[in-house]
Parts: sequence; C-alpha cells; structure tokens
Amino acid sequence: MLFPWMRTPLLLGALVAYAAGRLAAQAPASWVVISQSPALKVSLDSSRVGADSQGTTVWLRFDYSVVNPPMSDMPHAWRRMESRHLIDCGRRRAKDLAMVIVDTSGVRHDGSQVLSKEWQAFEAHPLTPSVLEPACDTIKRIRSHRGA
Repeated sequence: MLFPWMRTPLLLGALVAYAAGRLAAQAPASWVVISQSPALKVSLDSSRVGADSQGTTVWLRFDYSVVNPPMSDMPHAWRRMESRHLIDCGRRRAKDLAMVIVDTSGVRHDGSQVLSKEWQAFEAHPLTPSVLEPACDTIKRIRSHRGA
C-alpha cells in the first residue's frame, strides 16, 4: 500500500536518501581501503586502532584478486590475509604482531610464525611504504575524526 505522499517521486527519493544517510551515520564501515591495485586491496580496520607509548596498533586486511594455493598446514586455497602491526608513523617504523590467513572455506589459520617481531624501517619492512604510509594517513584521519 502506498501512502499518497509516497506517490511523489521527489519526496520518496528524499526520504530514501535521508534514511540511507542516517543508516550510514549510525553504522560506519570499519574496514577502510587504504591501497588498491588490480592484484590486491589493502584495508585498515578503523574500529581496532589503538595507541600506546610505542606507537599505534592496527589490523590490516589483504584481499588478493587471485586465489593462492593451499599451504602445507591448510587444506584449502586462500585469498585473504589479516595482520596486526604496531606502527610508529613519526619514526617511520613498524613491528609485526600477528597474522591470520583466511582460506576459501572461511577457516582462519594462524600465520604468525612467519612474522618478524622486531622494528623495521618502512623502507625495509615487507609491507613497504606503499602500504605503511597510507596506513599512517588513515590513522591520522581516524584520530582527527575521533577528536584524539
């Protein structure tokens, strides 16, 4: 059943736009894309950004456009990896804390044994400045949005 005011396309469109805007304001997406290429999309989880005296802790998600073959301890192929890092943007260095590989069946596998737990300069880190610099830019935007 349509109410008479719903028959006016302009009013109906405004109502839909208002409702969509309200929903977006109430439930912001937590994963923010920070870098993208045809082969890989890198996102940062804005809901899990934390800071302490050593730097900022972030979770990054890597979505690959191709499926990667199974590894020795994984029965299924995979195309997503999530990793947690401590980033010191001011000193341009990062430390790896955890890694999870998500296989194509949705099972999460601990991959932390391959990480380097020591500080590395952005230029020497496997993620390279092409991921770490956009991560720092995103952290700065999140902090300014939160008023921190």
